[in-house]
Amino acid sequence: MSASRSNTSSKAIVWSRGASSAATFVLMPYLPVWLLAEAGMSAASVALVAGIGILAIRAGGLFAIVLRRVIGQRALRGCYFGAALALAVLIGLRPLLFTQVLPLAALVAVFGVLLACANVSTKSALAEATLPAQRLDAFGHLNRFINAGAGLGAIAGSLLVSRQPLALAALALALLLVAALIALKADTSPASQMPAAAESAALPRAWLQLLSERFAFLILTSFLFVGAAQYFSCLPVYVRDTGAEPYIGYLFALNAAIIGLFQGQILKRVAAVRSGGAGPQLYRLSAALLSVSVLLLCLAPTAYWWMLFIALVVFTLSEALWAPLLDVWTAEIFAGRNLTSAYTLTSLVWGGMEALGGALSIRYAAAYAPGQVESIAVPVLVTAAVIVFSAFFAPMAFARIAGPAGQPAH
Repeated sequence: MSASRSNTSSKAIVWSRGASSAATFVLMPYLPVWLLAEAGMSAASVALVAGIGILAIRAGGLFAIVLRRVIGQRALRGCYFGAALALAVLIGLRPLLFTQVLPLAALVAVFGVLLACANVSTKSALAEATLPAQRLDAFGHLNRFINAGAGLGAIAGSLLVSRQPLALAALALALLLVAALIALKADTSPASQMPAAAESAALPRAWLQLLSERFAFLILTSFLFVGAAQYFSCLPVYVRDTGAEPYIGYLFALNAAIIGLFQGQILKRVAAVRSGGAGPQLYRLSAALLSVSVLLLCLAPTAYWWMLFIALVVFTLSEALWAPLLDVWTAEIFAGRNLTSAYTLTSLVWGGMEALGGALSIRYAAAYAPGQVESIAVPVLVTAAVIVFSAFFAPMAFARIAGPAGQPAH
């Protein structure tokens, strides 16, 4: 692929991902609130639908390998068009679906799986198009667009959810069609298999050690996504009928603005730290910030709800560190493997943990009357505890693999 064609394709991939991020955040964070208010569903039913939606979006990339083999270069645009079709069905059959929990959950699952497959294809294509030393900047650029779309979508969703909730799905549908049209300019041919000779020649003991370290990387880092679920899935439920509820969209917008303004500077610092071999310290810092931000969510139903803006700033600084870092480490830790498979696996594990944490937290919080601190304290404390656990053990488990300056250590 020529340099100009690669640049055009990369821009199309990033812009389409930004549009799909906006579509996701217009609808998904507010879906539980919409269902609780309009559909009259029980807390358990809403938790089921929301949990399946989170799991599908985060872990549905498991099907990305199959889709890329079946429809090849059309995978990205096909996923966006398919997700748009799912939303069109939701709009058309809404009166029926809102009385049938399982069909609604199935439709939300299809929507989420198609978006997840598009997200995996985006990451693998971007990783394959860049050299290891350039990946941190590339994924940082992608992260800026994802967060910009999320912020704009969240603001639109917060304005619509209490006024015209059906417009949530309609706007998401329009944004997905835009993403699909932009993706027509992207070259997303199936990833080629990377040479695995080095691994094949390794001694069985070394291979088993590498396998155990990869497993530790997947599981321990997945606890960070339980923290992310507290914001992107649970926060609208935590603040319902409180003074913070009208400002939820602005919280997400603040997240996007900080990423857009400071992601580049943060990544420069990340590169400097990593080149000095201080990757574990960087990971611990991002996890510490995440745990502090999660604990601050307990202020949502109190007179100090405005401190959620401070919590969001702390969360965003954390996310700006670990989000691109984990994407880069995935390519390094799974060196010698097909990158589509690697990102599919990480999406499955991380998404599964985010879905589980988000669904359990929503079910616990929704069972309480709105505005009670007790509805937030338990999921928040448990989340902070597992993040601290990850901060302590994860760097020791996989620091040997992820070497300095973006080079694998094995």
